[in-house]
Amino acid sequence: MRALLPPSLSGVGALVAVVASLGFGCHSGRPVEQSSHRTEAAAPLAGTRWMLLTLDGKPVTVDESQQRPYIELSSEQETVNGHAGCNRFHGGWAGEPGGSKLSFGPLAATRMYCEDTTRLETEFLGALGSTTRYEISGRLLVLFADGRPLARLRPPDPASPEAAE
Repeated sequence: MRALLPPSLSGVGALVAVVASLGFGCHSGRPVEQSSHRTEAAAPLAGTRWMLLTLDGKPVTVDESQQRPYIELSSEQETVNGHAGCNRFHGGWAGEPGGSKLSFGPLAATRMYCEDTTRLETEFLGALGSTTRYEISGRLLVLFADGRPLARLRPPDPASPEAAE
């Protein structure tokens, strides 16, 4: 490969110019990581099924036989419906666009008994009732109460069975 340099940069000057253009002396010795980060468009608050990922900073895991808790907001009717782990729920919501204020309630839920999900359901519905604001970053919705993150949710992957429900 031949570099095209002005006549004033010949000999040692040319070598210095080429090495400098390659970033000589700027490498830390660690492998350079290729960034695969893509900026994703933000999912809308209303009209998106938001699946629960974390609650009070702890990952939420569900068995294959269980449905992952979720919320889905309707902007036309300002209603929310979802699944809390065992029981379905619905109610109202109020908010402002742009990651500002958000509140849920009152919420009504079915009353089936499910031994394994009672605690998760109680905590999830409590977090929704405590929510005062939200932020959306790409495909991540974070619910807050007084500046403290309560829950993190995301839409299901399009290929997952959760997306078809």
